Amino acid sequence: MTGRQLRRRPSGKIRTQYFPLTGGLNLVDAPLSIKPGMVLDAVNYELQSRGGYRRIDGIERFDGRSSPTEASYWVLNFTSGTAAIVEGDTVDGATSGASGEALIDAVVTSGSYSTNDASGYLVLTSVTGTFTTGEALQVSGSTKSAASGTATERGASDTADDAAWAQDAIETQRAKIGKVGASDGSGKIRGVNIYNGDVYAFRDNAAGTQCLMWKATSSGWVQQDLGNRINFTVGTSEFQEGETLTGGTSLATATIKRVIVKTGDWSTNDAAGYLIIGTVTGGPFQAETGTSASGSATLSGAETANKLNPGGRFEFVNHNFYANASRFCMYGVDGVSQGFEWDGSVFVPIDTGNTVDTPVHVEAHKSHLFYTFAGGSLQYSDAGLPYIWASGGEIGVGDEITGIKREIGGVLAVLSRNRTQALYGDPSTSPELKTVFEESGAIEWTIQRIGATRYLDDRGLTQMASVQAFGDFKSSVFSQAIEPLINAKKSNVISSVIVKSKNQYRLFFNDGTAIVATFDGNKLVGFTTMRYKNPADGSALPVDVVAQGEDSSGNEVLYFGSDTGYLYQMDKGTSMDGAAVDATLILAYNHLGSPSYNKQFKKITLEADGSSGTTIQYNALYDYSSGNSPADITLSQTLTSGGGYWDTSVWDAFTWANEDVSQIEGNPSGIGRNMALQIFSSGTYVEPHTLYGATYHYLMRRLVR
Repeated sequence: MTGRQLRRRPSGKIRTQYFPLTGGLNLVDAPLSIKPGMVLDAVNYELQSRGGYRRIDGIERFDGRSSPTEASYWVLNFTSGTAAIVEGDTVDGATSGASGEALIDAVVTSGSYSTNDASGYLVLTSVTGTFTTGEALQVSGSTKSAASGTATERGASDTADDAAWAQDAIETQRAKIGKVGASDGSGKIRGVNIYNGDVYAFRDNAAGTQCLMWKATSSGWVQQDLGNRINFTVGTSEFQEGETLTGGTSLATATIKRVIVKTGDWSTNDAAGYLIIGTVTGGPFQAETGTSASGSATLSGAETANKLNPGGRFEFVNHNFYANASRFCMYGVDGVSQGFEWDGSVFVPIDTGNTVDTPVHVEAHKSHLFYTFAGGSLQYSDAGLPYIWASGGEIGVGDEITGIKREIGGVLAVLSRNRTQALYGDPSTSPELKTVFEESGAIEWTIQRIGATRYLDDRGLTQMASVQAFGDFKSSVFSQAIEPLINAKKSNVISSVIVKSKNQYRLFFNDGTAIVATFDGNKLVGFTTMRYKNPADGSALPVDVVAQGEDSSGNEVLYFGSDTGYLYQMDKGTSMDGAAVDATLILAYNHLGSPSYNKQFKKITLEADGSSGTTIQYNALYDYSSGNSPADITLSQTLTSGGGYWDTSVWDAFTWANEDVSQIEGNPSGIGRNMALQIFSSGTYVEPHTLYGATYHYLMRRLVR
């Protein structure tokens, strides 16, 4: 080809190239080799298993009351009004018993209160029951007007009022949801667990002298009674749960909730252990004979209140060690107190016999309850007896244990900071601890199982997969594409969780950010990031503790605690607990198969799915943004609302192409050898959108020399 031919301008025909949007972050490969559809930055977008980038769901505070997102409003007409019903009033139907809260002041459309013939409408929220025509509408027992017809949900006559009242209902409900502990709570949430469909949270009391256990209910957080403990010896006849314990001298009484025999036996008149009892009447007990309808033993002294020490970090496992189906229990540890069992009403501290009895990690494995202790100690209970540790065992690991996790094939993975080991065999008869990886371990609080056990190591995100059902394991690092990001953040990791419904592993950091790995089966699809912010001031909202489980209907739910004192539901609603979700996606530079030729970009078409009211802005970035080093891309985690990338600030908005929102279109007007797109959205009450694919329309121009 001659020099003259090289300078010839190609045909003016508009060309097109389509590429699917998938693959996630790529922060390491050369710009020319990054696949179209991968991204240089992705904040508050998540990859879907089968492709496409979806703006994340929101978060919202939780205490067991109705979700703000699910709040609604009702319009109820009234007549014969004699006095105003104002915002915040509870309105009761005198005949039906229906009730609702006034969302705004009553609107009068005719008549007046002064002449007792005001007519108009009420806008109510939190409606229960069905109002009936003609019944008196009362506030605190005082009749204000009469119902005209029944209340109509979302009954606004125009879209502006509908949107305003729906949003008002959401924020009204949000304001009712309280912090864990409310007036008797301080500091961050220290633990959260989902057990039997109920949500429990743990937070230090206001004085900072102990940690309290709270349960989410339809009326908010309710503190749980941990009961009392009293030791006994010389047990000659067996106590039964539900009986009343009576002190022979003190005449104190209490209901027996649980009986734990540590040594001896009732049949040999030397049973010894402790009782879990309820509220003590006429106490305290003392060193005396304690009896019940069927039991007798020598009480060692006064009862002591069960409590949890402040300042811990909780970990839980839910398990049934018993033949009784009703004994599916929660087992928890916090690193500063004895471990415990909870069955929804009875709290049992578990005495392992250690001088320092403060387990850090917990797992249920082969009918044994396993604890880890500081100093590299792995210990386990008797088989099927989580209270009893006399015949259990202790194994020294030789390094601080960062977590334990059940593996396929009846193996317990024991991970330390710099080594990975596995416990084989039956702990009761032939336990064998083998080193699996000599120089590879896990950072604490990062260990999760999704397809394989996955965790963060100094080398990066690592998966421990079994080679066969019983036996060997192999490890591999799967975070090479985001290595600069991992290296920058790994020292600040604080928690992790799996999301089964989305096939995701999420890793959280103390600055409110997260790395999200999405899988399709066991195959990695790619990485994106999230950033949670405090709705009060926009500061970082760290995910200090997090729990994944199922609600009472079997639906997957996620909850996390932070330093605000609120417990939040993750992947719920459309906002950051009332603040906007800001999301940015930067598609990789695409040279369209001709890296040396200029192109004039004419049109962008994105395959998309989103709800009414969705607005997406974009920047077109050309030629690696005027020569800035592509290496600068790797840590671009500080993008703010509407902010340009690499000093680019010319924004435009995509236009939805048709009613079913299958395409959105933009019209850039730049020339370059390649183009990237920075996509931005911000919304509080708009459902997430998904971007599936892109088509670039362009004209070929001359060779760049």
